Amino acid sequence: MYKYDSHNELVSQFEKESDIEARKAESKRIILKYSKHLPIIAECLPGDKNMQTVTPNTQYKKRFLVCHDLTLAQFQMILRKRIGISSSDAITIFCKNKDMPTTSDNMLSLYDRYVSDDGFLYIFYGSEAVFGTSL
Repeated sequence: MYKYDSHNELVSQFEKESDIEARKAESKRIILKYSKHLPIIAECLPGDKNMQTVTPNTQYKKRFLVCHDLTLAQFQMILRKRIGISSSDAITIFCKNKDMPTTSDNMLSLYDRYVSDDGFLYIFYGSEAVFGTSL
């Protein structure tokens, strides 16, 4: 159902679309230019049919540039606005290795814990219905 790499981590569509050297160069350029911000890629969990019905064929930007001190709860609100999900629809956030961080975590601490080898923090979101399913 979900795509994993050899380390049993979720694989982002962004990672599939470009090679690691290009992603490394891009994240490095972003970090040098915006030193107080973090490069983040946020994508819907692959195969989450509930979220796909909430946001059918929504073309949105997956890339985010967020401040270090932004909390995950604040990022969730930004994400909701960008993908067009109302505050009444439940969404769950996962990091690349399938961990579910707390909403009080700031983005810098998440970045430090879960940054990928290419310099991006990959975040996946899904509907609450993903609870009880096998990631």
